[in-house]
Amino acid sequence: MNEPQYTDPTAAPTTDPAAPDLGEPNDAEEARRVVALMQLQPAGADRFVAQSDNIGTMAVFGGQVLGQALMAAWRTAPEDRIAHSLHAYFLLPGEHAPVTYEVERVRDGRSFSMRRVVGLQGGKTIFELLASFQTRDEGFSHQTAMPDVPGPEGLADERIARHAVREKLPPFFHDKRLAPLGLEFRRVAPRDLLDPQPREGATATWVRARGPLPDDPALHQALLAYGSDHELLTVANEPHGLTHFRGDVRMASLDHAMWFHRDFRLDDWLLYQVESPTAGGARGLALGRFYSRDGRRRRGRVLLHATSRQRRNAPLMTRARRVTQETGALGVANARRRHPYGCAVRLDGARFLGHVRWPMASTGPAETPNGRILYDVGCDHAKIADPLLRARHYDPAHSPFGAPQMTHEQRIPRHLARLGLTPADVDVVFIGHLHFDHAGGLRELHRCGCGAEIHVQRDELLAARSGEDAAVFTDDLQDDAGQPLPFVVREGEYTLTPGVRAIATPGHTAGHMSMWIELAAGPPVILCGDAADLQENLDDEVAPGGLWRNEHGEGEALALQSIRKLKSLAQRTGARLWPNHDMAFWRGLPASVGLPR
Repeated sequence: MNEPQYTDPTAAPTTDPAAPDLGEPNDAEEARRVVALMQLQPAGADRFVAQSDNIGTMAVFGGQVLGQALMAAWRTAPEDRIAHSLHAYFLLPGEHAPVTYEVERVRDGRSFSMRRVVGLQGGKTIFELLASFQTRDEGFSHQTAMPDVPGPEGLADERIARHAVREKLPPFFHDKRLAPLGLEFRRVAPRDLLDPQPREGATATWVRARGPLPDDPALHQALLAYGSDHELLTVANEPHGLTHFRGDVRMASLDHAMWFHRDFRLDDWLLYQVESPTAGGARGLALGRFYSRDGRRRRGRVLLHATSRQRRNAPLMTRARRVTQETGALGVANARRRHPYGCAVRLDGARFLGHVRWPMASTGPAETPNGRILYDVGCDHAKIADPLLRARHYDPAHSPFGAPQMTHEQRIPRHLARLGLTPADVDVVFIGHLHFDHAGGLRELHRCGCGAEIHVQRDELLAARSGEDAAVFTDDLQDDAGQPLPFVVREGEYTLTPGVRAIATPGHTAGHMSMWIELAAGPPVILCGDAADLQENLDDEVAPGGLWRNEHGEGEALALQSIRKLKSLAQRTGARLWPNHDMAFWRGLPASVGLPR
């Protein structure tokens, strides 16, 4: 297909002069930007690169990858053919960074052509799509009736509702669009974003581009694919009155299919009817239909069908990268217990205290001839047990994280007591990073008489105090009087004591540190921390979630470099790598380690 020539979409801006100033680009500017988002830069034979846009999702918005991949397929299809269907799978969460698309010309027949597109980031396949193209043929026609709903005139622009509650959302969302770029959505029956009520049946939403679009069917199809992903996930939650803005669920698309029946223009209003016929097994199914108006309010034409299946979990930490089909049942069964579940851990030649969080884990004091070293300290129990503190730190209006589950017996002093120790017996507290589930116990340790040095990296402390990392609670870094805790600030790698070395592994956070420990018997152990929180991070070299400053992929690059560094160190020293938050890994450790079964 030849490269299309795009016209300036600002020729007839559609901005409503009476609309409130939402601090967002005007309609014409948004139309320009969304057209640019679908543009691909050639990077070799049937290979293209496209930019990313962060709308406020933890991973790259699935609709963006879907639309860009369809554009890549169009770029290699014969000029006499138009896409009639696509089937896509989301394999890994993508970062907010450029995506490379590679196209395979599977088949060119007399009437049909098939293209396979893979989306790549960091050398890993994050997405696959099959698209089928057909010559324009005539045939019989029928369709279901268009729903009898009010037209778009007089309905509210969805972004006005989003803007009204933006300040009530966690700070992470304040500067995010929370919807596809350049598209206007008007719901027939608006929903409360923060407190939705359970609602059965289909939803109806009018959608169109915010400005005129070029006369390019590939672009119109790609943008509709882009926008179709917006409502599908949401509708699967509506029968249960759930919302990700409140921290009820975290969702991710598994697959997405579309069938294009007729030509359309996305710069005219289309009706998007969506329903969720079923949900189960931590998955939801959503079905959508698009209708054109054809200038008549009640008689539209079915343009296409869209389906999507989603993975739905209880609130997850941002570091949870993905749950595969192979480990899905395990992850779902424990989805509500992804926070502290303490235990004592014993190894021959060294003793550790574990704050094991199913399926996340972090380990603690290594007893050496020169003293005891505590690696990370888990959550602050007071912020979970005290209703006022819990509301302040974990209320979805202020925090993107759900409240952990933690009992009195899981506090770090209780773990020490089970080992016959007190906080005063700890000589060094080594903080791998300052997220609340790793550094939250510092204040209680200090209160209980722990006078140990608290080691932290300079870059980690500076980033924590900057306020840029939503997973850091600044009062975790202070004593009960509000004074800074007496940190020993270190830079780079160093030896804490013979046989225990701090290893720099940035990426997940600015100054993340892992720990290499030589045991009196058996191979050394590397506590990966959140540099590799799941076994798949190590096996597949997949970066953990919640990366530091990753707008342009810098955080992912650092994280992958750290994973490879750990694997190389393990190979050189014969060490065993311990991923930090992998439930299956911790359950697989021998009984002598002392984990609960």
